[in-house]
Amino acid sequence: MKEKLGLTNKKVILGICFKLHDRKGGDYLVELAKKLSDDEHMVILGLKTNEKLPENIMVLPKTHSIEELAKIYSMADVFVNTSLEENFPTVNIEALACGTPVVTFNSGGSGEIVDENTGFVVQIEDVTTLYEKIKIILKNN
Repeated sequence: MKEKLGLTNKKVILGICFKLHDRKGGDYLVELAKKLSDDEHMVILGLKTNEKLPENIMVLPKTHSIEELAKIYSMADVFVNTSLEENFPTVNIEALACGTPVVTFNSGGSGEIVDENTGFVVQIEDVTTLYEKIKIILKNN
Protein backbone atom coordinates (compact mmCIF):
# COMPACT_ATOMS: atom_id res chain seq x y z
CA MET A 1 0.00 0.00 0.00
CA LYS A 2 2.86 2.41 0.77
CA GLU A 3 4.34 1.69 -2.64
CA LYS A 4 0.98 2.20 -4.34
CA LEU A 5 0.62 5.61 -2.65
CA GLY A 6 4.22 6.69 -3.29
CA LEU A 7 5.09 6.64 0.42
CA THR A 8 7.67 3.85 0.41
CA ASN A 9 10.38 5.88 2.18
CA LYS A 10 8.03 7.65 4.57
CA LYS A 11 6.79 6.98 8.08
CA VAL A 12 3.00 7.11 7.75
CA ILE A 13 0.80 8.66 10.40
CA LEU A 14 -2.83 7.75 9.72
CA GLY A 15 -5.87 9.65 10.89
CA ILE A 16 -9.55 9.34 10.06
CA CYS A 17 -11.95 12.26 9.94
CA PHE A 18 -14.62 13.52 7.60
CA LYS A 19 -14.62 17.25 8.47
CA LEU A 20 -11.89 19.56 9.69
CA HIS A 21 -13.81 21.75 12.10
CA ASP A 22 -15.89 19.48 14.31
CA ARG A 23 -15.73 17.37 17.45
CA LYS A 24 -13.75 14.63 15.67
CA GLY A 25 -10.62 16.78 15.81
CA GLY A 26 -9.61 17.15 12.17
CA ASP A 27 -8.02 20.51 12.96
CA TYR A 28 -5.56 18.73 15.25
CA LEU A 29 -4.50 16.37 12.45
CA VAL A 30 -3.60 19.41 10.34
CA GLU A 31 -1.77 20.98 13.29
CA LEU A 32 0.10 17.70 13.81
CA ALA A 33 1.08 17.51 10.13
CA LYS A 34 2.82 20.88 10.46
CA LYS A 35 5.16 19.33 13.06
CA LEU A 36 6.17 16.30 10.99
CA SER A 37 9.72 15.85 9.72
CA ASP A 38 10.56 15.34 6.04
CA ASP A 39 10.48 11.53 6.33
CA GLU A 40 7.02 11.53 7.93
CA HIS A 41 3.71 11.87 6.11
CA MET A 42 0.11 12.25 7.27
CA VAL A 43 -2.62 10.23 5.56
CA ILE A 44 -6.19 11.20 6.38
CA LEU A 45 -8.92 8.78 5.42
CA GLY A 46 -12.36 10.11 4.49
CA LEU A 47 -11.74 13.86 4.71
CA LYS A 48 -13.91 16.07 2.52
CA THR A 49 -12.68 19.64 2.34
CA ASN A 50 -11.96 22.40 -0.13
CA GLU A 51 -9.43 23.97 2.20
CA LYS A 52 -5.74 24.01 1.29
CA LEU A 53 -3.87 21.44 3.35
CA PRO A 54 -0.15 21.17 4.08
CA GLU A 55 1.85 19.37 1.38
CA ASN A 56 2.61 16.45 3.70
CA ILE A 57 -1.05 15.45 4.00
CA MET A 58 -2.52 12.90 1.63
CA VAL A 59 -6.29 12.47 1.67
CA LEU A 60 -7.77 9.10 0.78
CA PRO A 61 -11.48 8.72 0.03
CA LYS A 62 -13.73 6.87 2.44
CA THR A 63 -13.86 3.17 1.66
CA HIS A 64 -16.57 0.58 2.19
CA SER A 65 -14.15 -2.29 1.53
CA ILE A 66 -13.04 -4.11 4.67
CA GLU A 67 -10.00 -5.47 2.82
CA GLU A 68 -8.91 -2.02 1.63
CA LEU A 69 -9.45 -0.53 5.08
CA ALA A 70 -7.30 -3.26 6.64
CA LYS A 71 -4.54 -2.53 4.09
CA ILE A 72 -4.67 1.17 4.93
CA TYR A 73 -4.45 0.55 8.69
CA SER A 74 -1.67 -2.00 8.17
CA MET A 75 0.52 0.26 6.05
CA ALA A 76 0.45 2.98 8.70
CA ASP A 77 3.30 3.16 11.18
CA VAL A 78 0.97 4.72 13.74
CA PHE A 79 -2.73 5.57 13.93
CA VAL A 80 -3.72 8.88 15.53
CA ASN A 81 -7.14 9.62 16.96
CA THR A 82 -7.65 13.33 17.67
CA SER A 83 -11.35 13.10 18.41
CA LEU A 84 -12.58 15.41 21.16
CA GLU A 85 -15.63 13.25 21.95
CA GLU A 86 -15.86 9.47 21.83
CA ASN A 87 -17.88 6.67 23.33
CA PHE A 88 -15.95 3.54 22.38
CA PRO A 89 -13.95 4.34 19.23
CA THR A 90 -13.90 1.41 16.84
CA VAL A 91 -11.21 3.12 14.76
CA ASN A 92 -8.72 2.53 17.59
CA ILE A 93 -9.76 -1.11 17.81
CA GLU A 94 -9.53 -1.54 14.03
CA ALA A 95 -6.01 -0.08 13.98
CA LEU A 96 -4.88 -2.35 16.81
CA ALA A 97 -6.45 -5.37 15.10
CA CYS A 98 -4.24 -4.59 12.09
CA GLY A 99 -1.12 -4.39 14.26
CA THR A 100 -0.88 -0.60 14.15
CA PRO A 101 -0.10 1.21 17.42
CA VAL A 102 -2.44 4.04 18.45
CA VAL A 103 -1.82 7.48 19.89
CA THR A 104 -5.10 9.01 21.00
CA PHE A 105 -6.55 11.93 22.86
CA ASN A 106 -8.03 10.94 26.21
CA SER A 107 -11.63 11.29 25.09
CA GLY A 108 -14.39 8.95 26.18
CA GLY A 109 -13.48 5.29 25.79
CA SER A 110 -10.20 5.93 23.95
CA GLY A 111 -8.15 5.61 27.11
CA GLU A 112 -9.76 2.27 27.90
CA ILE A 113 -8.68 0.72 24.60
CA VAL A 114 -5.01 1.76 24.49
CA ASP A 115 -2.43 0.69 27.07
CA GLU A 116 1.37 0.80 27.43
CA ASN A 117 1.69 -2.19 25.08
CA THR A 118 -0.43 -0.77 22.25
CA GLY A 119 0.24 2.97 22.21
CA PHE A 120 -0.27 6.15 24.19
CA VAL A 121 -3.11 8.26 25.54
CA VAL A 122 -2.52 12.03 25.78
CA GLN A 123 -4.58 14.92 27.05
CA ILE A 124 -7.11 16.41 24.65
CA GLU A 125 -5.71 19.21 22.44
CA ASP A 126 -2.07 18.52 23.46
CA VAL A 127 -0.59 18.19 19.96
CA THR A 128 2.98 18.63 21.24
CA THR A 129 2.77 15.56 23.49
CA LEU A 130 0.83 13.73 20.77
CA TYR A 131 3.78 14.21 18.41
CA GLU A 132 6.31 13.26 21.10
CA LYS A 133 4.51 9.94 21.61
CA ILE A 134 4.31 9.35 17.86
CA LYS A 135 8.08 9.88 17.64
CA ILE A 136 8.62 7.24 20.35
CA ILE A 137 6.60 4.72 18.36
CA LEU A 138 8.34 5.59 15.07
CA LYS A 139 11.76 5.28 16.70
CA ASN A 140 10.95 1.90 18.25
CA ASN A 141 9.01 0.43 15.31
